[in-house]
Amino acid sequence: MAMRREMRKGDDDPSTTYHNSERISDPTDSQLTCSVTCITFSPSGSLVAGGLEDASVRVWERDNTAQAEILGYHIRDTVQAITFSPDGAFVLSGSLDRTAFIWAVGQPSAGPVAELVGHQEAVTAAAWSPDGLHIVTGSEDGSMRLWDAKTQEQIAEWGSLIVPILSLAFSPDGRRVASGSAGHLLRIWDRDSGQTISSSMHTAAVNAVSFSPDGSRVLCGSQDGSVWIWGNSGSLLSLKLKSHQGRVLGVGFSADSSRVASGASDGTLNIWSPSINEINAIHERSADVTCLAFSPHGLHAARGHSDGTIIIDELPEMSPGIPPDEASPPEVVHPAEVPEVSLEAAHNDGQGC
Repeated sequence: MAMRREMRKGDDDPSTTYHNSERISDPTDSQLTCSVTCITFSPSGSLVAGGLEDASVRVWERDNTAQAEILGYHIRDTVQAITFSPDGAFVLSGSLDRTAFIWAVGQPSAGPVAELVGHQEAVTAAAWSPDGLHIVTGSEDGSMRLWDAKTQEQIAEWGSLIVPILSLAFSPDGRRVASGSAGHLLRIWDRDSGQTISSSMHTAAVNAVSFSPDGSRVLCGSQDGSVWIWGNSGSLLSLKLKSHQGRVLGVGFSADSSRVASGASDGTLNIWSPSINEINAIHERSADVTCLAFSPHGLHAARGHSDGTIIIDELPEMSPGIPPDEASPPEVVHPAEVPEVSLEAAHNDGQGC
């Protein structure tokens, strides 16, 4: 991939750090001038799909600056959730207008090939299982729905916290689902029974969740800039308070799980091992970062901006070929060091629950 340094007009501050990045959309393009609201990589990492404020769903090739393929539009409102099928052939999107559509990649303007019908409020999060058999969607009303990906029939409905589900992820074996909510709560669910395996409180809304490649850990990013690593049983393995100054929008593990990456609305990308807070950071003075996603194994990050720009960053530090500093085991946080946050307090934080 031919990468180039990205600098916007007026960004002449020599203290600002720029790393290899590439713009794949241009805010001067009359077809793309509204905010990018959600973004994701295909499983191969070669495609980037984005949902926009204008209700459109678009796909770009990561390796060139060709014009976006417009898969179609939701009925009338902002696209809030987006994910690829594991074979990269389909894109699932959810909107504030309560619709969830499945689109065929490579068939622009053909319209959705299927609709998941049932949500009563905005669809705010979505994930597709690694085996391609299941889909899970989350809503503004706190409900989660499990779907048969082949028939698009609803299998089950979970959750009743009345606060928006902000993030979802399947475990690598597809048997567990991690959900992050505006009520500060991370939950791990059993896919088949719908029962909660563990619940863990954060200090703010849980905007991003990701399982480690072996499924043993869950990485979370929060509204207050903190980044957390949890074990499946709910044990806190690592905590980085104020890792970012802005809200965390995306998180991801390296292929060997030795490093994690997190990105935030302030434009920073942090890469660290559990014992080191920050190995590398990318700062860019530009339009507000509105959404962020990491490619599989974290080798690239895609950032969507409020002016319609999408920028791809190359992250060589996430390569498993580069050993982590000291290769130390996960830091175990003593219970006394964990911020005290009660469920009752979270339910009275103004989030409406």
